[in-house]
Order: sequence, then structure tokens, then C-alpha cells
Amino acid sequence: NQFSTKHFKIAKTSSVLVGTEGWLYFTQGLTDLWSKQPYTNSQYIDIKNNTNTVAGKFKKAQITYLEIYTPDKHSIYPEYLGFNFIANPHSRLEQRIAIIKEIDPQNLVDLKTELLKNKKTEQLYYKADTHWNNYGSFLAYEKIMEKVKRDYPNIEPLTKDDFEIIVKPNEYRTDLSKNILSDYKDTEILFSLKESALQNKLTSDKKLEKLVVYYDSFFDPKYNWGTTNFLKYHFNTVELIENYKGFRTDEIIEQHPQVVINQRVERHL
Repeated sequence: NQFSTKHFKIAKTSSVLVGTEGWLYFTQGLTDLWSKQPYTNSQYIDIKNNTNTVAGKFKKAQITYLEIYTPDKHSIYPEYLGFNFIANPHSRLEQRIAIIKEIDPQNLVDLKTELLKNKKTEQLYYKADTHWNNYGSFLAYEKIMEKVKRDYPNIEPLTKDDFEIIVKPNEYRTDLSKNILSDYKDTEILFSLKESALQNKLTSDKKLEKLVVYYDSFFDPKYNWGTTNFLKYHFNTVELIENYKGFRTDEIIEQHPQVVINQRVERHL
């Protein structure tokens, strides 16, 4: 089902790169890294000005605003690609991070740094899927809640001890293995909330009224790994808006949410 190039194997569908030790990668993300140029100076200035305007409006409205860029799997686990990979220090992801840090670091949840720091402790992404697993998703949740608690001290973030964690073989064909019609083995991580957490940490007086999330599949609650599945415990209302529909700052402010998350995966920057 594969043909060999000089350095690596790509499935005939051309959308999947077969790495080492059972790891599969989505080639679109790799193609973006090889062919997509960093933002031009003009693009960089436009993005910076727009981000500054958006962040300023939310700050004036006293709304916690968080920019989140979800790293592609190969940015966290390049060692299983099957060839030497040198990350571009001037990639669009790094440029976006630099913009937010310059405007206001409090608006940034730097997941790439945290995922790289923690990947030796636990496997954070599926081997045969483009997404993180629940270990990676929960790490993202923890970093988000650190920012939220800064503005709302009464909120009590959950810890892993608040869950029964079940590790088992996955029962479905993952997105990358489906593309090559192969049953690559992967592991499913399930988090089941304990009753004690509901009674002690998630009482009504410790919840916020509303969260707005501009999201893609990494935060989509219909998937086991969707980070919104953890965030929803802390809000009475969660409004989900697919991020391809456009970001409407003024309309969001009129709804008076306490927290707004603007999340995008690296390959779509």
C-alpha cells in the first residue's frame, strides 16, 4: 500500500506519511512546512494590528480573551517521521506566538512549549490520528484554566485526580489509518469525572456564566479528545462557533461572555 521515496514512505493516497514505530502523519501539515512561506512583513503587520484591535476591545469590555494555536503532531513528535526534521524558527506558528507575546502575553496559551515539555511523561497525541489524545487535551485545559483563574480566582480547575482515567485499545479506525485502509493500533484515553469533583469543585457558585469558543476539531466536544469537554464543566453556557465562519468581535462582546477562546490548528494559520 505504500511506495518508497529516498527518505520516507507515503501512502498512495498521498495524504498520509508512514513514520516509524507505528506513527502516521498528515502530509498536508508537512507540505505547509515545506512550501508555505512565513508571513511577509506586510502580512505580519496586518495580523498584528488586527490582533491588537481585537485584544484591546475584549480588554476594555473586561472579557478574558485567549488565542490558542494547536500544534500539528509533527511539531511535537518529529522524531517518528522517519527522516531528520528541522523546524523552521520563523514558521507562521512562531510568528503568531511572537505577535501575541508582544501585544499581551496574558492573551496567549502557548501549547507548543507545554506539549514539548510534557511529552516524555505521557504520549499526548494519537499515533494513527492527526489529533491529540485526552492527555494532550487535558494539558491544554490545564493551561487555559491557569489563565481563567487569574481573572476569576473563585473558579477551581480540575486535576487528573478528579477523574478515573481508563486506558484501552481504541475501538474505531482513526482518521489517518482510514486513509490507508489499515488497522494501525492505537490507544484510547478516557477521563471519567468523579462524583466528588462535582460536589466539591463544580458547585454553582464556582461556575462562570458563559464561554464562547471559536474552534476546530481539536476542541470539538463531539470527539473524545475535544478540549471543550473539560472546559464546559466551569460554565453555565458554552457557545461553539466553527472558526471558518469568521471572528465577529463586536457581536461576541454584546453577549457578555466571561471568557472567549480563539483556537486554530497550526496547518491552517
